[in-house]
Amino acid sequence: MRALVGQGVRVGLLADAPWEGRDHQGASVPFAHLPREPEEAARTLYAAMRALDDAGCAVILTENVAADGLGEAVADRLKKASAPRP
Repeated sequence: MRALVGQGVRVGLLADAPWEGRDHQGASVPFAHLPREPEEAARTLYAAMRALDDAGCAVILTENVAADGLGEAVADRLKKASAPRP
């Protein structure tokens, strides 16, 4: 994240908790909550990604999601969302 912020890239964080106390080179890093529970993560994923997109984030970093059960569907959606856009 530090390298991207240093390059002037608007980075957002999709995670269970903000990375407080970390040096983001003075930049404000938009945060959207992604619950650890797969059911809640699946329910809130699209709104969280949309909020970071609306905040102008060019890159969204996310925590790993357990790739089993419903978590597998969430991980798959995140993988698809990470594909380059035309």
